[in-house]
Amino acid sequence: MTTADIQRALVALGYNIGNTGPKKDGVDGMLGGRTSAALKAFQASRGLAQTGMPNALTLIALAAPRPSLGPEQNATVKPVKPLPAKYAYLLSDASALPMLREAVRLHGVYEKAGPGSNPEILSWAREVGLGSTYTDDATAWCGLFAAVVAKRAGYPLVSSPLWARNWLNFGTPVASPELGDILVFPRGTGGHVAIYVGEDATHYHMLGGNQSDQVNIMRRAKKPFLGARRPNFQDREPSARRVVRLTATGPVSTNEA
Repeated sequence: MTTADIQRALVALGYNIGNTGPKKDGVDGMLGGRTSAALKAFQASRGLAQTGMPNALTLIALAAPRPSLGPEQNATVKPVKPLPAKYAYLLSDASALPMLREAVRLHGVYEKAGPGSNPEILSWAREVGLGSTYTDDATAWCGLFAAVVAKRAGYPLVSSPLWARNWLNFGTPVASPELGDILVFPRGTGGHVAIYVGEDATHYHMLGGNQSDQVNIMRRAKKPFLGARRPNFQDREPSARRVVRLTATGPVSTNEA
């Protein structure tokens, strides 16, 4: 693997290595600071020594197939709690969209009411390396939900993923969101992050965590809106990626704190 090959592999995996090179995607054949930082993050995600250098084990891991469109994705996705009937299409369409697939599987997980926390939500924090930081599900967890589904889908996490606005650094920006894209909304000085599952004339329909204290699908007004991001794919965009037009029915999210 040349340095440019390594950079192309990192970009395909969703790492941001800058805007240099002919395609302004960071692929310039130079092992600079941003490429080294991306290598360290990749090594950490694979349990390798975090050297920032392309050693033999790192090259083997970079060349391994990505967990995105394998045989498992052909199966129907099974959520914790059944989806509302109008969103039944997600049970098959989400199979080809890794982050959406993992998110649908968690539909129905609830925050624990009163003292204490849902141990499953706290386990997500440990899974993404935030076990010592996130210790109470009374703290907003939409960013944690995004982080755990991204990690399970094989994507690198943004810096400080609990901060919803940081998901504006994930993947590739898109002007018009489609199925499986990341949506980021303002919420005071903070924000809310969720996954696009459809839209009507005035609202996006989003699957997210910490929406009325649970993982569910709710509607949110299209404005104000901070931006949409698309998870990167190594080989091809799945055919399931599309705009989904829905009727303007269903609960509107007002509690994401």
